[in-house]
Amino acid sequence: MSAGTDRAAAQAAAARWLPSVLVGVVAFAAARVALLPGLGFWDTAELQAVAPLMGTAHPTGYPTYVLLGWLVNLVLTPFGEPAFRMNLFAALSLAVAAAVTADLARALTRSAALGILAGLGLALTDIAWAIGTHADAHALHLALVAILFRGLVAWEDRLAAAGAVVGAGDRFLVASAVLFGLALGNHSLTLLLAPAVAVYVLAVDPRILRRPRLIATCAGALAVTTVLVFLELPLRAGPFPAPMVYGRPDTWDGFWYIVLAEQFRESVVGPPRSCIGRPRRSVRSRP
Repeated sequence: MSAGTDRAAAQAAAARWLPSVLVGVVAFAAARVALLPGLGFWDTAELQAVAPLMGTAHPTGYPTYVLLGWLVNLVLTPFGEPAFRMNLFAALSLAVAAAVTADLARALTRSAALGILAGLGLALTDIAWAIGTHADAHALHLALVAILFRGLVAWEDRLAAAGAVVGAGDRFLVASAVLFGLALGNHSLTLLLAPAVAVYVLAVDPRILRRPRLIATCAGALAVTTVLVFLELPLRAGPFPAPMVYGRPDTWDGFWYIVLAEQFRESVVGPPRSCIGRPRRSVRSRP
């Protein structure tokens, strides 16, 4: 009976995950067909060069992308030169985003078919497919945000399954806080998700306001993750210097100049002419 139960559980798990895996494979194959075969230019070339060196990219530094890109570069060493490995990183990120989106849609709709359509729809959308064919931090951002949303829905599902049991699914919420910190280290626009995430959490479990310890744990997980990720900037510019570092993030003013993207601020709040006459800081290379 136990063997039969285990077999049934394994089959159910396979039926749940197989569609998402297939979506991920299709997404990767589609990106691989048009994958940039080597070195690009502008931001693409910068990310191809900076990540394998664990350096610092242009504001906001993209430390999550740099750290994960450095790790991926090591893992994919047999697959060509570093520039191509970073292109593969984008294709893999798109595949993960599509696969997780498929599972997220399945979890929300209880329909595997709709999950497959959602995942493929994301992967084959013009902009998503484009950023998955060359080194681009936005491809990783798609993956991180998809995983973040899936973690929040998993938390809600665990709460619903456990009923009124206090503490059910807490680890999913804490993990989501960590993912938010990683996503924030990859792209600062993650901050725009904060109000929506807060409203979602309160809507799912209003009782969380009576659990200050859980709130503090999530806030702490988010803060620690964010700090650890952004420490890459001053560490690789100062005590453990990288060959390519943008600006001077090893100084207090230089760090916030990068993290807050000061050089782009006026181009966002004012017309392009507001930037005329302001020098642009360049990548600082070390011999």
